[in-house]
Amino acid sequence: MDTVTSMRTYARVVELGGLAAAARSLGMSPAMVAKHLGNLEERTGARLLDRTTRSVRPTVAGQAYYERVVAVLDALDEAEAEAGADTASPRGRLRLTAPVEFGQEHLAPLVAEFIELHPNVSVVSDFTNRSVDLVQEGFDLAIRVAACHARHAALIRPITVAPPSLPALPSLDRTADGRAPRAKSCAP
Repeated sequence: MDTVTSMRTYARVVELGGLAAAARSLGMSPAMVAKHLGNLEERTGARLLDRTTRSVRPTVAGQAYYERVVAVLDALDEAEAEAGADTASPRGRLRLTAPVEFGQEHLAPLVAEFIELHPNVSVVSDFTNRSVDLVQEGFDLAIRVAACHARHAALIRPITVAPPSLPALPSLDRTADGRAPRAKSCAP
C-alpha cells in the first residue's frame, strides 16, 4: 500500500473528523480509508485514532503524527510543484554558435525576442567563423551555413535548409498566413 496515499488519507480523516466524510472527499470507499489507516498504524506501531460510532479523533500520538504528516505532505506538494515549474517554462542557459554574419543578421534579433519571451533563459551567443568542438566548448546549439555543391553530396548530406527562424519561438515558426514554413531539401 502506498504510504503517501495513506498519509493523505489519514490527514483527511483528521481534518474532516470521520472516515465516511474523508472517503467521500477522496473518492474512495470507507473500507479503503480504513485499510489506509490500518496500514499507517501498523507501520508506526501506534494507535493513531480514537474511534467511536459518531466521531474519530486523533490520539496524542496521532495528533503529533498528523502535524508531521501535514508538514511532509506540504513539502512533497511544494517539491512537485517546483519540479513541474521547471518543465512548464524554459529556464537555464543556452549556448549557441553561428557564423558571424549569419548570427548578427539573422540570429541576434531572434535571440533578443526569445529572451523577452523566456526571461529565465540566459543565452550565450558565440558568433564565429572558426570550427568549434561542441562538446569540449559546451555548446548546446551550433548553426553552420554552407552552399550545397553536387560534388560534395556524397560526403556531406545536409538535412534541410530552413528559413531563418528559431524553432523554439512558436511565434516565429509560422508564415504570415499562419502556416508552418516549408523546409527545402538540399540533398540530391
